[in-house]
Amino acid sequence: MQMVAASKLRRSKEALEDGTIYHDLINQTLHKLPRSLDNQSKLEKLVIHGNDISSKVLAIIITSERGLCGGFNASVLRYARSEIDQMKADGLDVKIVTIGKKGSPFMTQRYGADVIAHFTNPSTSDLKAVADLDKEIKALIETGFDSCKVYFSHFKNAMTQVPQVKMVIPAEPEKDTEPESLYELEGEGLSDMVIDMYISAEIYYALLESRASEEAARMVAMDSATKNAGDMIERLTLSMNRSRQASITKELIEIISGAEAV
Repeated sequence: MQMVAASKLRRSKEALEDGTIYHDLINQTLHKLPRSLDNQSKLEKLVIHGNDISSKVLAIIITSERGLCGGFNASVLRYARSEIDQMKADGLDVKIVTIGKKGSPFMTQRYGADVIAHFTNPSTSDLKAVADLDKEIKALIETGFDSCKVYFSHFKNAMTQVPQVKMVIPAEPEKDTEPESLYELEGEGLSDMVIDMYISAEIYYALLESRASEEAARMVAMDSATKNAGDMIERLTLSMNRSRQASITKELIEIISGAEAV
């Protein structure tokens, strides 16, 4: 399993590198859209400007479908729980969406009816499944949320994965980006298309980060399990040899004692 996880990690890292380029370009394009409120759709205004009163928050939490990956899921869930509890303490109405089998029971047990949807964590290579997930998430966002946050595990390196939150709506400001577009927009639907691509890119990027982190955590966990199993085998073998030697020694003593008695 360690070798399989290492192979999957290599592919996941390559996909993450490619996805990072696309993610950054979409973000740059979004922040070059005109900031005028004229003729902007409700979703456009929400993504670009946000609401003055942000009281209803959608929290999307990404975990894995399978276990045997150490503390990967637990760290993300603990981080999300602490932030959600703080937002609720501040009086915000937080609704939760889980992506991945491992996160659903924990969140449902703790927050009950506030968990409004659960989705399977799709393979990042299954673009149709990812697109279907994007549609479902966007449909939820458009039901009346003021902001949307995605909680996932950031892939730092093969040994380190860090729980992270990304504010999807409203979009976080980009540094060194012109506030207005330097080109003429062609067609009224172009900005709507960019908004759709932005939301999809953010979700897909979080899935890529989470998948790379999962495989790295699984590789490390399986390496530790292999070493622990080897140590256990050595200890049990030593214990067995000592017991066998003690048994042989006892038999020899009995034989020698019997011979001396005769």
